[in-house]
Amino acid sequence: MQARRPKSTNMFKVISLIVGGYLIFAGLLIALYEPSPEDANAMDWEDRQQLNQQVIATLSLGTSKQEVLQQLGAPNFNDAQIVDGTQVQLIRYRTHHVSSDGETTPDECTPLLFVANELVGIGDQAVARYQNADRLQTSASH
Repeated sequence: MQARRPKSTNMFKVISLIVGGYLIFAGLLIALYEPSPEDANAMDWEDRQQLNQQVIATLSLGTSKQEVLQQLGAPNFNDAQIVDGTQVQLIRYRTHHVSSDGETTPDECTPLLFVANELVGIGDQAVARYQNADRLQTSASH
């Protein structure tokens, strides 16, 4: 006659299986989850910032504004004007944390510059170069 195992051993196996299954589920979820712009508004600021960094790193000059907005969603900041009959728009997406003040500020964002709805500059230096070139062009024509 075989001796019965104590109930505590069986309970330990059941609990181990439940915990193990949960850990596998959580690991797969973390490894496979990729946030998308559809749920960008529901993301916490760190996830949104990471999504913005990933998408902006893959953008190419010449990309349409519509395509960028589809990939990134609404920008944190948006400045637009008509210059000599051409629409110029500077939008900014949060990509890095500066201070824990509960507010997103332009210095925590990467600027994307669009002229006639086409991406022509990414980042502060590209925007500054474009603005300087525009000033030189404007002063040369006067």
